Amino acid sequence: AEAKAMVGEIAAWIYEYRHRRPRDTGAGPTPEMAARPARRDPLLAMMETGPVGLRLRWEHVKAGREIARVFEGVTASLAVKGRQFAAGKSPGFAFGRGGALPAHLDRLYRSQYCPWCADVVRAGMRLPPILAVVVFGRSVDSASVEARIGHDKLRRWILDSLEMYGRRAAQ
Repeated sequence: AEAKAMVGEIAAWIYEYRHRRPRDTGAGPTPEMAARPARRDPLLAMMETGPVGLRLRWEHVKAGREIARVFEGVTASLAVKGRQFAAGKSPGFAFGRGGALPAHLDRLYRSQYCPWCADVVRAGMRLPPILAVVVFGRSVDSASVEARIGHDKLRRWILDSLEMYGRRAAQ
């Protein structure tokens, strides 16, 4: 009975997440974090703790949520296109042709996410550890160990990359 209640809660979170208005950047957990509610959200943890110069602000958390939504939409779109390809259908090369990526996510992907990724790489940062924390909800500690970089360096990269995304979104 307790397991059914937990499954019902998770289903409610997923339903709420998928039916949000497109402009709602929300502060709720990402689907990955909602599936594992015992874990602490690393972006909120970075907002609350750490050296004063490396703490996130609310705008950073909202930018991180938007990055996670775009990443999830794009990867879901790729899965749909993979199924179409496996079935012998031509999936097309534009995201809009498969009907898998909603228009607002497609716009964000093209106007903000792709240029942001290029800016991050141009600035000398590595994208995988940043995405591990921002999108997948991994702790800064585990992501920094895996990427073999310092804890504070990864915190700085996350802060700077979310600043870049926020500036790009404000343009």
